[in-house]
Amino acid sequence: MIKKGLLLINIFALITIIQGNQIVLADANNSNDSILINSFERDLNGDGFQEYIRLNGSLMSNESNFFQDVWVTIEDAFEDEWSISLQHGYHPELTFKDLTGNKNPDIFYKVAKDEDLNSYHYQFYHFVNNKIKAITLPEHEHIEATFSNDFMIEINLSPSEKFKIDVSAHKDMYINDQIYNSNGKNKGNEQAIIAQNVDISPILISNSKGYGLKTTQLIYGKDKDDIVGELTTIWHYKENKWVNIKTEVQSKI
Repeated sequence: MIKKGLLLINIFALITIIQGNQIVLADANNSNDSILINSFERDLNGDGFQEYIRLNGSLMSNESNFFQDVWVTIEDAFEDEWSISLQHGYHPELTFKDLTGNKNPDIFYKVAKDEDLNSYHYQFYHFVNNKIKAITLPEHEHIEATFSNDFMIEINLSPSEKFKIDVSAHKDMYINDQIYNSNGKNKGNEQAIIAQNVDISPILISNSKGYGLKTTQLIYGKDKDDIVGELTTIWHYKENKWVNIKTEVQSKI
């Protein structure tokens, strides 16, 4: 005869963990077990057959929402299988958009670096000719921000592409820190700070161009507590490289 207590333990050995809009099943007795985070069906290679895609992970512990290992497996209709190792973190997500313009969905991965979802890591993959190719994410080849006269920060992307942010609202702080004199003259060659991409997300550029990526970077004054602006760029993937379609700078003061 099976005891009721033992039966209840077996029933509740599987627990449900809810993370945002994701529901995953984990074995309560072993936090290192593989967890199916999400699954999808997409025709990634354009052969007319759906590939079965599984996003898997293993939690650090039963009390943690941190996935210490994350990977995706892809199986086609002929039972060929591929696997991609992904960055660990919180709340891993997959998005499928045609970002390379070949009429087939690509694989875009996003995972939070911290539990408060303030910082993310991104990966991008293209499936072609039965091979998975990692594609470098877009970034500006040249970018710098400097304090210029009249309490302005100048952002230079190229000799022909420059932006300015009026930081006069912070002038007392900058005068006190010896960056400017009281007349707004820059006292040296102080550099402002432009962060690496703090957000990357797929975006529909137009019906003719299709999808691209939008990157967002924060612009800081004297330190990272002094946020003065935001730089956003729309990128289009063309001929195996990222092309800057549009860049904008917005003041955050």
